[in-house]
Amino acid sequence: MDIPNFDRTKTEMPAFPDKGTPEISFKDLTENKTDLLKAVLPPLLPLFPKWLHRVVLAASDNSEDERNVSDCSIDTEYRQAYIRLYPSFWEMTEIRMAQALIHEVLHIAVEPIAEVAKEFIESAYPDKGPFRDFSDKVFVRSVEGTVEDLARSIWEILAANSPEKEDVLAHAGV
Repeated sequence: MDIPNFDRTKTEMPAFPDKGTPEISFKDLTENKTDLLKAVLPPLLPLFPKWLHRVVLAASDNSEDERNVSDCSIDTEYRQAYIRLYPSFWEMTEIRMAQALIHEVLHIAVEPIAEVAKEFIESAYPDKGPFRDFSDKVFVRSVEGTVEDLARSIWEILAANSPEKEDVLAHAGV
């Protein structure tokens, strides 16, 4: 997918307000890593929620969990998101990178409803205790499971429509 008026030498991708595409910028990334992301991102642009105005993709060395390849922080009030890419992200194939990015973009997409659910839990169980702990665990597990299921389904749709469909599907283990 070619991005109109897109200069690959710049560190930002233009926003397309008419299509609902957010402004995308890159932080603390080498030129090679920025170029790699610019190659991986175009097919994923339609997945960004229309309410999102700005997203930053940044290299990060600090993950609380070694298994994390990426994670994100989302500010729905200011319509921004920050996707952190950990060292293990850069060790993956481009296909796995795209899958990880789909996962993070879907976290962004479901954040408004996740915030409502989280506020409901906090108001129903304002004090820490077994019910609140249980609700928090179920909430996290449910959001993570839903996002991952959606990410896999979307990946299969994208891969099935790829010109290199067989190669992409085989390489991704689908």
